[in-house]
Amino acid sequence: MRSYLKYSVLIVLGLFALAKLAFGANLPDISGLSQDTQLSIKMACALEKTEGPAKYGDCITKQIEQLRLTPGIPDISGLSRDTQLSIKMACALEKTEGPAKYTDCILQQFIKLSQSPGIPDISSLSQDTQLSIKMACALEKTQGPVNYGSCIALHLRSIGVDPSY
Repeated sequence: MRSYLKYSVLIVLGLFALAKLAFGANLPDISGLSQDTQLSIKMACALEKTEGPAKYGDCITKQIEQLRLTPGIPDISGLSRDTQLSIKMACALEKTEGPAKYTDCILQQFIKLSQSPGIPDISSLSQDTQLSIKMACALEKTQGPVNYGSCIALHLRSIGVDPSY
């Protein structure tokens, strides 16, 4: 009876060890990173996740190492909603390639934005006019705030309104 109990305990402990492995105990911990960074890492490693925990863990580690070489994903919360959305749309592909490439893209968008007048304010226009301008500039919005701002300015001038920033 004692031998049976000993083997039962060993089997249970073995099952706990396997369960711990199966539920990601060996994966690098990214919980301390921003949600945006975590999402970018998970997107970049989506294929490796389907190839098992070893390859997924290696991919996460590689993404973390690349991220350490950057200043980190910049905080864009202080920018206007339209500017934030335009930057995120312009960098959507890079976000799927990992936080290092996403960071580079956002920084490039910041540099371009700093060298431009920005996105004109259209809040004083009627809702219909605002919507028409936004629809006309939908493609440019996905190309970043500089292109989006230029498009909005063009449409404002076309209706005789001087763009204000």
